[in-house]
Amino acid sequence: MPPDCGGWKNTRRRFCRWRDKGHWEKLLEQLMNEPGFE
Repeated sequence: MPPDCGGWKNTRRRFCRWRDKGHWEKLLEQLMNEPGFE
């Protein structure tokens, strides 16, 4: 992990929190609706 990201445990915890709150699905949905996104 790059030093800017912090330790791997904190990064994983953050990822899981975002997953549980549905942030990744919202982000991917917005990206798929962008013109020219393939």
